[in-house]
Amino acid sequence: MKKTVLILIIVFSVSCTQRRKKDIEISDEFKLEFLNEILSDTSNLKIISNKEQLITFGELIPGVMPIHPNGGSTISHFEFIADSLETQDIDFIRQQWIKNKDFDFMQLKNYGFRVFDLQKLRQETKSNDLFDTLEIMNEGHKSFYRTIITVPVFNEKKDKAYLMVNNYGGATYILKMENGKWEIESKIHEYVE
Repeated sequence: MKKTVLILIIVFSVSCTQRRKKDIEISDEFKLEFLNEILSDTSNLKIISNKEQLITFGELIPGVMPIHPNGGSTISHFEFIADSLETQDIDFIRQQWIKNKDFDFMQLKNYGFRVFDLQKLRQETKSNDLFDTLEIMNEGHKSFYRTIITVPVFNEKKDKAYLMVNNYGGATYILKMENGKWEIESKIHEYVE
């Protein structure tokens, strides 16, 4: 009898925990507000230089992942993100990553950013050359500066974020909410193109 009650309590507890995690919503509005805040901060965070900078979104390839603690192979990208955000729920991270594919980053135009869809522009111009495509986007100017950003991934508390950025070189940022403001906690996988 005691074993049965204990098992039922454990099953109920696990079920409630899983249900609570499923109820955690990282809305597109939350992501937009986050992106507006961090991209607008050109004096402290400096992820972009100013709102005139061309911004597009895309999937970036992460740097080399650390070796798995159990040995042999490297950890997965989702395990790395979960570890960086100090969460144990890799499925929560994976689900955000999948949902982020539907995120409409063009809404950042409403905040005054110069956002463009690189894939759509390539299709319209029938060019696979990034420089030709961006020259068209930048109204014929040969010199331009563009940034590729991934859609952010958050922990369950929504106080830590994972973001990859490429500005002709790039980095992975772990940002943390400190005193009501997003701050860079760490910058990893830095590289120069």
